[in-house]
Amino acid sequence: MSLIRKIFRSKAQGHPRQGSSRFERIEFAGRFECSLTALSHSGACEGLFLNRYAMDDIHSLFQRAGLIAHLSAKGFVDLRFAIESDESRMHSLKVYDSREAPDNLLIELRVSEIIYTPDSEKTWGLLAKERYQCLAVEWVNLQNPRGGFSDTRPRLPGQNHPGLGAAGGMLALLEIIARDVTAAAIIDVPESFHAAVMYSKRFLFIDPARQGMMEAALRDLAEYGLAAMSWGFATGAVRDSRTGAPIAYVPSEQVFPLDEDFKRYFASTRYRAAREAAMNETRLILDREAMESCKRSHPDISR
Repeated sequence: MSLIRKIFRSKAQGHPRQGSSRFERIEFAGRFECSLTALSHSGACEGLFLNRYAMDDIHSLFQRAGLIAHLSAKGFVDLRFAIESDESRMHSLKVYDSREAPDNLLIELRVSEIIYTPDSEKTWGLLAKERYQCLAVEWVNLQNPRGGFSDTRPRLPGQNHPGLGAAGGMLALLEIIARDVTAAAIIDVPESFHAAVMYSKRFLFIDPARQGMMEAALRDLAEYGLAAMSWGFATGAVRDSRTGAPIAYVPSEQVFPLDEDFKRYFASTRYRAAREAAMNETRLILDREAMESCKRSHPDISR
């Protein structure tokens, strides 16, 4: 499915279908026990986020991550939290402004605990284990329903509202949770180029070729800004500078390493050399005319 069609689907459905994990090659782990903190609130895990966190715990997590202060500075002081889980052990956390209504949604986070088996062909056997307990990010949406798009803050692919500028706080929240659940890493598969760039402050692609391609795009297309880069990939307007062939952004696993195995892998000479080789072999250009033409011919993606 092309990214253009994915954008149409995301605008029609809001987010991937509940209960449908994006981590197709990754096994789900068995049941995890409730934490002592959770048990202090309830005798059972049901109704707790990640089977651990009650509502008071979640508010405390948001404070520790700096999200309460960030949202308050933007005028969102009356927050409403809602948590859900499903039979596939995916957990959803939503944060609303004032009342639980779709038009008031500020944050949606869906996560699951998984057993991750890295692709050994891509990691050259440098990871000591075959299986790792990880925190998987299934979906993140950070939006300001009061905000509007402008020339200085253009719409990004898939956006219905401008962002909250809270990516740093969300990464801090995910790290706190991942350390609480003793995860070896946090894993995400960003659907869009701009999401991959936002995550790249703490995440690296497990495949060094993907990492090198992203870094090449940031090097070669920096003059256009992140929104144009992301639209360029979404419309097929990012091209190989030598052949003119479209270069696709292909969603792939990004990893926020927490344990020493993953840290050693990303610091290894072999990973760094492969990433640098991919970056040096890639030269990109952006066909802005083709990008704008595609957006005009598909007005639904730019509304």
